[in-house]
Amino acid sequence: MNGDGYDDVIVGSAFYDNGGENLEGAAFLLLGSAMGIAEGIRRLRRHDLKSNQETAVPGPSVAGAGDVNADGYDDVLIGSRRCSAGQTYEGAAFVFWTRPAFQIAPATADAQIESNQAEANLGFQRVGLRRREWRRL
Repeated sequence: MNGDGYDDVIVGSAFYDNGGENLEGAAFLLLGSAMGIAEGIRRLRRHDLKSNQETAVPGPSVAGAGDVNADGYDDVLIGSRRCSAGQTYEGAAFVFWTRPAFQIAPATADAQIESNQAEANLGFQRVGLRRREWRRL
């Protein structure tokens, strides 16, 4: 995802709770390296998404999205089915265009898709699209 030639892994934790927000959920991007994925775990703090919203539940649907914006880097899609961004539990999907130096945080998403309908739970399940299919959206 960062174009360094090593495989990367994205892991979702729907019920992540660090003692701040109750069951805020999280997604973690582990960057591969010559030392393996263990080195990516040591650098974890830079590449994690926590919702900072009680019961927003990002994490059950996370995936590499392919190269959405055709910049040569595979991108990341994170669903947050109970995110409330104007409507109660409307849900959201966050797209992050990855590059050599980037951070995953809700405020830095390159695209945020919302349902604008209460209780819709958008982001509950992710279905992959090929790059040419993204262009039709």
